[in-house]
Amino acid sequence: MDRLTTNTSAACQLIPQNCRVLSIHGPADKIVPMDDAMEFAKHILNHKLHIINGADHEYTCHQN
Repeated sequence: MDRLTTNTSAACQLIPQNCRVLSIHGPADKIVPMDDAMEFAKHILNHKLHIINGADHEYTCHQN
């Protein structure tokens, strides 16, 4: 519920511009939609988004 009520844009503005942010996301994640990761990429200046194809929320098939 916290994620659903968080203003992504406002939260991202609290991150210092010199802070590097790495998001790692899987397109098969059914808990946190990939759109959320894309929103972070839009609002955080020093941000890198890494997509792991086929990964779900727990990276079930990517444990090794």
